[in-house]
Amino acid sequence: MQIAQRIGVSAKLFYNMRLGHRPLSVGTLSEIARAFGADYRVREAVMHYLALEYQTFGRDILRKGKGSASTRYLPETISYHNRWRIVTWIGRLPFGEGVQRGLYLVAAEPGILSAVSRFVADATGDSGLGVLTIAGNTRPSASHTAAAIAANVLIVDRIDFASEDVSALIARRADAQKPTVVTSCIDRDTLSDGPLLRALRTATELVRLDAVPSAKASKRATPTRDDALA
Repeated sequence: MQIAQRIGVSAKLFYNMRLGHRPLSVGTLSEIARAFGADYRVREAVMHYLALEYQTFGRDILRKGKGSASTRYLPETISYHNRWRIVTWIGRLPFGEGVQRGLYLVAAEPGILSAVSRFVADATGDSGLGVLTIAGNTRPSASHTAAAIAANVLIVDRIDFASEDVSALIARRADAQKPTVVTSCIDRDTLSDGPLLRALRTATELVRLDAVPSAKASKRATPTRDDALA
């Protein structure tokens, strides 16, 4: 369909947006305004949607949509901001627009990484999307590689130990603009594999999962007058 092509969405997504089953993203609205903004009626419709419908309609669909992504299912030691980033990222996946970059999840505790990896896999699968999880040191067969490339979302656990095959797989998915989620105990910018680092910088958003100090812990860490006199 020509209109769908002009605004950069699939024909199926365009059809669902016309029926009101899918919200329009800001990016899609921008493309509509760019393609048809010469018509004042289109400009007014775009402004009306942004002013009156976007903040309620779009969020309502995300909240009621299929899937079990909720911040309460993620470890509470992760900051609420970062839990919300992960849940929001998962919530956008079924709409098929705007989610081309994956996530680079980093934490000092492997247990935190495992919990978040399982959460992402379960919530993505519940949304009806194909998800595949592999270990970073895997040396996949040809059929396994094909499945990893075809998956809507690929999760790579512990990219710290990435094999050459997995590094190449991540690069191929980055070129295809298919989201990959990786977990690691080391910061993305400290990876020693140059090509892998470049691919991950392009293809992932960095999300830090390290524990947030509790208020009680912070209070205990504050020096007291007695400590100063000791």
